[in-house]
Amino acid sequence: MEATYEGWQRSGQTQAEYAKGCGIALWAFKYRVKQGKKREKVINSDFIPIKVRAASLTASTSEEITKGRAMTGAPYCEIRFEGGHGVRIESRESMGYLRALLGSWGGQ
Repeated sequence: MEATYEGWQRSGQTQAEYAKGCGIALWAFKYRVKQGKKREKVINSDFIPIKVRAASLTASTSEEITKGRAMTGAPYCEIRFEGGHGVRIESRESMGYLRALLGSWGGQ
């Protein structure tokens, strides 16, 4: 039997009893419990996992990057959500405004 955090929770045993029954050292099982609790916190949180993808840039200088953005119409930063909604920030200055707005909001 594989020693898992979820299996231990269902077993009703102490960690020591469960680890011994699975043939695993108690210290190793305690590590698995710690990892399982971390996973559980993420699953039960209000946060939604996101994927971060870097834009592929070939420009070598800041000036070339700025010119390239102006020529292609690419935003300074863009956040896309499921369902086609998103936030597009056109400049570094706009990013500063957004940062100030979120800072004043205070997560209320």
